[in-house]
Amino acid sequence: MIAGIRRLSLLSIVSIALVACGGAPQAQPPIVVPTSALASAAATTAAPISATVPTVAPTSAATPAGAAAPDQALNITDDLGRSVTLAATPQRIVSLAPSVTEILFAVGAGPQLVGNTTFCNFPPEAKTLPKIGGFSVKSISVEAVVGLKPDLVIAGTASQKPVVASLEQFKIPILVLAPDSFEKVYASIQEIGTLTGHAAQAEQVVAQMRGRVDAVAAKVAGISATERPGVFWEVHDDPLMTAGPHTFIGQMITLAGATNIFADATENYPQISAETVSEMARSMMRWQLENGSGSNGFHSCPPVHIWVNRS
Repeated sequence: MIAGIRRLSLLSIVSIALVACGGAPQAQPPIVVPTSALASAAATTAAPISATVPTVAPTSAATPAGAAAPDQALNITDDLGRSVTLAATPQRIVSLAPSVTEILFAVGAGPQLVGNTTFCNFPPEAKTLPKIGGFSVKSISVEAVVGLKPDLVIAGTASQKPVVASLEQFKIPILVLAPDSFEKVYASIQEIGTLTGHAAQAEQVVAQMRGRVDAVAAKVAGISATERPGVFWEVHDDPLMTAGPHTFIGQMITLAGATNIFADATENYPQISAETVSEMARSMMRWQLENGSGSNGFHSCPPVHIWVNRS
C-alpha cells in the first residue's frame, strides 16, 4: 500500500532513501538547490521535448549596473531551438516557473526579478513579487506579464509554448529553459548566470550541486537492489500520471538510491490507474521478500512508497 502523501524535492528523496536504509549523507554547507520546481515543470506536460543545451554567442557590448556581466550583448538558442537576442543585460525579468525563480535568486539575480508565479514561494523574497498567474498556460496572464514591462521573460517548460507565442507578438524577449537531465539543469543555471551578469556565482552554485549529488551517489552506491526503497511519484492527479525512468524525476529517484516502481515504463509520463500503482507496489515488495538475504528476507529495509501530489 502507499505509505503516505507528501511533497518532496530531490534532497527530500535522498534523505528518505538513505534513512530508510540506515544511512544519512554527510553534512554539507547549505546552498540553494533549484530542483524541486523542475519536477513541477514535468507536471504540466505529458511529454517534454528533448531539448538541446542552450548556447550563447556574443554579439555586441553591454554592461549592467552592480553585476559582473559579460562585455557583450548575447544571442541565445533556447531549449525550443529559438534564437533570442538580448541587446543588454536584463534588469526587469519575469519568471514563469518556480525553478527559474529559484535559479535567479541562487545566482544572485533576485534583484533583477520583477514578477513571477503564484507557485514561486522560495526563497521568501519570491513571495512578495507581483504575480502573473499560476504555472499552467491557462492560468498565466499575458496582460500581467506585459504590464510589468520586462526586458526578458524566462519560461521553465516546453508546455508554456503558447504563452511564448503570445509574448512574441509584443516583441518581448522570452527564453525557454526545459532541462530534462542533471547536466541540462547545470547548463540552465550557467545560462541564467551568464545572461544576468552573475556567471561566477552560477559556476559556484553548479560546483556545489555537483559535489552534493556526487556525495549522495557515492553514499548509496553500495545499496543492493533488494534494499532500495520503491518510489511512486505522482506527476499529475487527474488523469493520474507518473514519471518513467528516462525523465529527470526518474533520474533523481535512481540517484537517490531508490527504485522507481514504474522503471519499466516505456513512456516518459504514462497515464496509469490507482489499482496499477497498488499492484506495482505489491509486486516490488514480493520481489524484495523473495530475493532478500536477511533473516526476514528484507534486510530490515522496507520499500518507501512516496505519493507526490500537486496542488
